[in-house]
Amino acid sequence: MRFAISTGLRRGDVIRVKWKDVDFSARRISFFERKKDRVAEVYVSPALVQDLKRLRGLKLSSYYVFPGRSEPKYGDGHLSSRAAYDVLQRNLLRAGLEGRPFHSLRATCVKLCQRRGWSESQTAKHVGDTVRVIQEHYATPSAGEMAEASSVKSLL
Repeated sequence: MRFAISTGLRRGDVIRVKWKDVDFSARRISFFERKKDRVAEVYVSPALVQDLKRLRGLKLSSYYVFPGRSEPKYGDGHLSSRAAYDVLQRNLLRAGLEGRPFHSLRATCVKLCQRRGWSESQTAKHVGDTVRVIQEHYATPSAGEMAEASSVKSLL
């Protein structure tokens, strides 16, 4: 989940990231973005790099960062889309947030970028969307954000 939130990648892209896509020294992941049919890149935090290094140590023989079953009948070796969804749902259930879609992790990434003061263009580049998409789909403040804004930035 931390990987998906930190990168803002779509579920189909998360499960297909290969170790050869990860450049630890540049803190960058270059991957094939299926929805847009292009190679994209995302820069990651030092903390996520450390997480990936630990994970790499556990899965030296795996081609994928998130491997699935190795039997040929289960596909090409990466975690299945359904398995990724199931992992998310188990974690959300533990947190009392069940029923959220995987895409909510992407929205969380955008919200965190906004809260950290990233510009719309930086946020859009990070998640591989346009500024317009960020404005239309992710710029709507939540009830909590409105409550905080009204208490911190009083109108009168």
